[in-house]
Amino acid sequence: MGLYIEARIRTDIERLWSRTQEPARHQRWDLRFTHISYLPRAAGEPQRFTYAVRALPGLRVAGTGITAGERQRPDGTRTSALRFASPHPLSPIAAGRGYWRYVPDGDGVRFLTGYDYEPRWGRVGRVVDRCLFRPLIGWGTAWSFDRLRLWCERGTPPERSLRYGLAESSARLLAVAVALLAGGPLVALPVAVAALAVRPLPTTPSARRCLRRPPERAAAVARTFDFPRGPERFDATMVFSAERGCIVDYLGTHQHVASDLHLAADPAGALVIRSGEHRFREGRVNFRAPELVAGDAVVRESYDDSAGCFRIEVRVSNRRFGPLFGYTGSFTADYADVAECGVRTDLRPVREEVRA
Repeated sequence: MGLYIEARIRTDIERLWSRTQEPARHQRWDLRFTHISYLPRAAGEPQRFTYAVRALPGLRVAGTGITAGERQRPDGTRTSALRFASPHPLSPIAAGRGYWRYVPDGDGVRFLTGYDYEPRWGRVGRVVDRCLFRPLIGWGTAWSFDRLRLWCERGTPPERSLRYGLAESSARLLAVAVALLAGGPLVALPVAVAALAVRPLPTTPSARRCLRRPPERAAAVARTFDFPRGPERFDATMVFSAERGCIVDYLGTHQHVASDLHLAADPAGALVIRSGEHRFREGRVNFRAPELVAGDAVVRESYDDSAGCFRIEVRVSNRRFGPLFGYTGSFTADYADVAECGVRTDLRPVREEVRA
């Protein structure tokens, strides 16, 4: 049940080290803490620190920790290990330990963490932790890593990323609330799990495509989207399923959600993609998304010869609640043959599973 989060950040290791090891900088991007400070220490003693989380206005849940070890290897990798504990009765974490690892990787650094902890409140606490708190803190860690990445790669202040993230979280909580009111707890629970696991679809007017073969026989397609604030990626892995008779699209860096995609051409020659069944999988949790909360997507993509660009229209709706969101736009694309230039390691999903 330990948590593992990894991100590839295009920055130098010294900058990443300072923004993760210096308390004043660390607390700016890490959602799990609102305050971190080092305690005085004598020469040769391990570094101790205090941390706190503002649970509610006027209420802080505090704890202490100790840096258990740091080392730098000849290959340039670095590791920082720590132990932490909180005596506060409202803290869902009694004690735990973890590590950070920094691995140089070309023009960036693979920054990863693994940690585990003992829940508080006995058997009830273990149930709450497994069903709610552990997925939530895992999501919060991943979100924090993304804020750190934006700060290092683009100079986006973590505070600005937080405002964007809060807006996104509000939208996800609204989806859970609608599902709860419309279908009750049995419908709201899978929606809540999916809301923690799935990143939103970005919208943008430009894209880059990396193809293993020419466009008409594309495989291993990846898209990078250019926003005004910088490039973003939409992670998805598509495979053809002869058994299902369609494309199966595994969404996200951890492939939690699988959606059937049915392709056809309209009378004007545009490619039309319609979504079908949606399935969610995380460990032993494996279910089909109820039609009540699922979104039906229709994507129409064509090439405009006169303008020299692609046109795209996206519409997502729910059979009961109607339109949810959509966008229209245009983009250009350039093609790179990965048989010649290779595929960057950061284009692979964080997790891949063999599924029957």
